[in-house]
Amino acid sequence: MPYISPDLLFQTRSGVTPHVLWGVPWCETFFGEAFLEQKESLRKTIYALFQLTALENSEASSAWQDRLPETLRPFLEANRLREGLNFSMRPEMRLPGAFPILAAARALETLTVCGILGPMETEALFDELEQLTYEAAALCLDRDPLPALLLAGELALTLAYQLHFGKAIWNAAAPGSSRKNTKNTGSKKLQREKKLRKQAKRVISESLDLLLDGAGMPRADLMPIFRIFAASWVRARWLELALLEDDGENGNGIQLEIFDENARSNFEWMVRQLIYLTRPDGSLVFSRGDEKNAFWCPELFIAALRLDSDREDKKLAVAILPDMKIKNADRKANELPVPSLISPWGKTAILQKNWHSRTGAVISWGGAMPRLEVLSRKLPMLSGDWAFRGQWNGKELRPVSEWTQLFWHTTELADYLELELELSANFTLQRQILLAKEENFLLFADALSRDGFTGSSVSRGKLCWTTRFPLMPGLSVEENKPALEHFVSFPNGGAGTFLPLSLPEWREELSQGTGLEVRENGFCVTSASDHSALYLPVFLDLDAKRIPLARTWRRLCVGEKLQNIPPYRAAGFRVQTGESQWLIFRSLAESCNRSVLGHNLNSETFVGKFLEDGNCETILEVERSR
Repeated sequence: MPYISPDLLFQTRSGVTPHVLWGVPWCETFFGEAFLEQKESLRKTIYALFQLTALENSEASSAWQDRLPETLRPFLEANRLREGLNFSMRPEMRLPGAFPILAAARALETLTVCGILGPMETEALFDELEQLTYEAAALCLDRDPLPALLLAGELALTLAYQLHFGKAIWNAAAPGSSRKNTKNTGSKKLQREKKLRKQAKRVISESLDLLLDGAGMPRADLMPIFRIFAASWVRARWLELALLEDDGENGNGIQLEIFDENARSNFEWMVRQLIYLTRPDGSLVFSRGDEKNAFWCPELFIAALRLDSDREDKKLAVAILPDMKIKNADRKANELPVPSLISPWGKTAILQKNWHSRTGAVISWGGAMPRLEVLSRKLPMLSGDWAFRGQWNGKELRPVSEWTQLFWHTTELADYLELELELSANFTLQRQILLAKEENFLLFADALSRDGFTGSSVSRGKLCWTTRFPLMPGLSVEENKPALEHFVSFPNGGAGTFLPLSLPEWREELSQGTGLEVRENGFCVTSASDHSALYLPVFLDLDAKRIPLARTWRRLCVGEKLQNIPPYRAAGFRVQTGESQWLIFRSLAESCNRSVLGHNLNSETFVGKFLEDGNCETILEVERSR
C-alpha cells in the first residue's frame, strides 16, 4: 500500500499543535528551572520538526526551506539541532527533554532526505537515541511513569517505525548496507527493529495496566498529566497500526502487536475517561486558567476517538465536548453512559447531575488533601485542594494515615461520597460530599471525633477546625451583610450561594475563634467546640434562580430520650431558600432513636426535603452500626 505518514493522519481542523505537545504544559512550573535555559528554543525546534515531518515522502522535501516559516528555519540547522538534542539528553532534562527527542526521532527520515543531516550524522543520532531508549528501560513505571513511557516505550516504537519504513534511515542505521551482502544487512535491520518493538510492547502494555484502573481512570496523582499519557498512548497506537498493516500486506514483517487484547481494552476505556475528565470548555479538570494543559486540545480527542471502536464514546464526545463532529456519532442523551462514577483504585469520584447541565463535583483523594472541583452553569467555580487545619488544645492535628473511601452511593436523587482520615491525638476525620440532583445543591461536611464516633469517651478541650474551599480565579464574591451568606458569581452571572451552616446566620453572633474568611484563593470556614467532637457542614446552593430569594438557616435542637443532647453527640440543621426547606442531620455518637424538628431518626446521616404537608422526603439516609 502507499505509505501514509501518521503525522498527516494526526492533522485535524486546526493542525497547529505538534502531537508530541498534546496536553503538555510547556512551562517551568511543570518542568523545573533547568528547563528555562532553552525553553523557547526547544519549543520552536519541536514546531520546526513537526512541520518538516509533514513533508515526508512528498516532492516538496527537497525544497523544505521554502515550505517552513523563516522564524523556524534556524532551528533545523544541523549544529543547532544537535545542540538542542544534547541539552535534552541531560539527566536533569529527562522529562522535558523527552518531547524534542521524540520529535527528532519521528523526523529522522525527513532530516536525512532533506540533507539537514548526512548519513553518518543520522547513523550517530539513531545510535544515541537507540541507546537512550534501552537505558530508559531501567526506569520504574511506578516511580517515573511519564519518562518511562515516553523514553522507554514510545521512543522505542518510534525508532522501530523509522527502521521499518525509512529508506534513508535503513541505509544510515545499518552499517555496511552498501555491500553486496544485502540479505545479512536486512536480517540485522529486522532484528534491530524486532528488539525495539518488543521493548515498546512491554513498556506500553505495562503502563496501560499499571497506571489505569481497568476502566480507564488514572491514579489520582497522575490526573494533572493524564492528557500527556493519553497522547503518548494515542501516538503509539497509530504507529502500531501502520506497522501491522504493512506487516500484513508484505508478509515479511515482524507481526508483533504492541497493544494486546487487554491493552486495547484499557486504551478504549482510557478514551472514555479522557472525556469524563474534560470540562465543558474543553480544559482538563483541576487545571487553572494560566496552565497550558488547561486549554482545549481537539487534536488529541479526534485522534483518540478514531482509534476507539466504542460508539458510546463518540456519542458522548459529540454531546458534551466543544464543537466536536465525529462520523457515526449522534447526540441521543438517553443512550449516553451514566454521568456519575467512582474509581476506588484511582481514588477519584465524579458526582454529576446529568450530561446536559454538567452540574456537580469531581473529587480526587490520592494526596494529603483531597482535590475538589465544582461545576455550576458548565463553568468551574471551585477547583483545587479542599484543605483543612485543626487544633486540639493548641496542638496541630496532622494526618497519620491515607484517605480511605467509606461509602459511595448514587441514585437518580443524589450522589454521595464519604471519606475517612486518621489524625494525630487519636482523632478521626470523616469528610462528606453530597450532590442533591433534583434540589440542585451540594453539601460538604467534616465530622471529627476522638472516640471513633461512638460517643463513649468524649473529653473536654478546645477543638478548632478550619476547612478551605478553593475558588477559581476571576470569580466575584459578595457578602450579604450582616448575614454570613456569600454569593459567588461568574463574569456573566450568578454561580451559587455559600452557606456556612455550622456558624450562626448573623455575623454579630459569631463566637471567638470562629468565622468565615474570604480570600482570593477561597472560602475558609472555622468552627470550634469545647469537646472532642465537631460537625462542620457547608451548603452550596447551585440554583442561580434562587439567588434573589430570601434564605435562612438554623442549628436545631436534637432530642434523645426526651432530653436535648449537646452538638458534640449529634447535630441538626434547617436550611430555607424561598419556599424550599431542607433538613440535615449527623450523629457523632452511636446511632439511636433521636428527634429533630419533630422527625424521628435512627440514622447516622440524614438529608431530606420538607414537603408542603410537613413530612420530610428523604434525599439521603446513611445507617451504619459500629
